[in-house]
Amino acid sequence: MAPLETQFHSFARGFSPPADWTSPEPQGWRVFAYIAVLAFLFALLPALNLININVSRIMERTSEIGIRKAFGASSRTLVGQFVVENIILTLAGGLVGLILSVVVLRAINASGLIPYSQLAVNVRVSACGVALAVVFGILSGVYPAWRM
Repeated sequence: MAPLETQFHSFARGFSPPADWTSPEPQGWRVFAYIAVLAFLFALLPALNLININVSRIMERTSEIGIRKAFGASSRTLVGQFVVENIILTLAGGLVGLILSVVVLRAINASGLIPYSQLAVNVRVSACGVALAVVFGILSGVYPAWRM
């Protein structure tokens, strides 16, 4: 006798057929793995873009880097400076995105485009988004600064 399934596990069983259709084991982990891989690939593209932007930004500032090193700035200080600058830039970008999403949701609510709906920003999801922007800022700032 098979156990009861949640709606997610029912979807997962149809999404990714198991090797044995009579197996009562839930298949939700497969769908989660597919979604996790797609999310990683989706997040990898902006991270690579940020890395390329940071490399070009650092290459434009080679004279500043040379002068600061001539006056005794350590490599660690320079790396820290570029990482902090990058975190501030990505945090500002994340906050601008959050503000724009609030504005767009209020405009949709005011327009009546979707009747009987009240769209709002979820604070937890927004906090995760801003935190993810900071993580991307750290990750995309460390490699170019280290290569400097």
